[in-house]
Amino acid sequence: MYKSIKNIAESELVVSRSRFIGFALPADNIQEVQKIIKKYSTEYPDAAHCCWAYKTGFPEKPQEYYSDAGEPNGSAGRPILGMISHFELQNVIIVVIRYFGGVKLGIRGLIDAYATSARMTIENAEIITKRQMEALKIRLPYSLYDTIKHEVEIAGGTLNNPVFETDIICEINVPKENAKTFVDELSAKGVKIIVNE
Repeated sequence: MYKSIKNIAESELVVSRSRFIGFALPADNIQEVQKIIKKYSTEYPDAAHCCWAYKTGFPEKPQEYYSDAGEPNGSAGRPILGMISHFELQNVIIVVIRYFGGVKLGIRGLIDAYATSARMTIENAEIITKRQMEALKIRLPYSLYDTIKHEVEIAGGTLNNPVFETDIICEINVPKENAKTFVDELSAKGVKIIVNE
């Protein structure tokens, strides 16, 4: 199990007339991260800086990265990433837009401002606990479809993309911690787990 956020959260902070607008969003993979960065960079073209940090791809391909976007090295993206780590979040991106207010904040001031903006944004988010899921492809007779679908849902999983042929082929996602037991139960009922098909 791991912590993430449910949906978008925002915050606004003013420090010495500089305005910091924070956004936190769930992002399960690098493609989602890239879309979000592009969206906010495009939506705020007149901002002085669009800084960000993310942790994504957990648990299969965990990745983290940050950008200072023209602020002094380590003064923006790193403190944002630090807040993501402090709250022990995964699969999240935080973007902080800065409008310069005419007063230089210095390195320490920037670090504090970006960290505070990220913290406020996370505190405005709904933090949720997510389960690590295991994806399986299965083949089952029509007679078992409703039963298996119900059992997958009771286990906290989902049944997706059914293809109705002689049998039904579909994908299921089940919580990783129960996956082995669940597979054994499926096999005992005559459900075939498809490997590399």
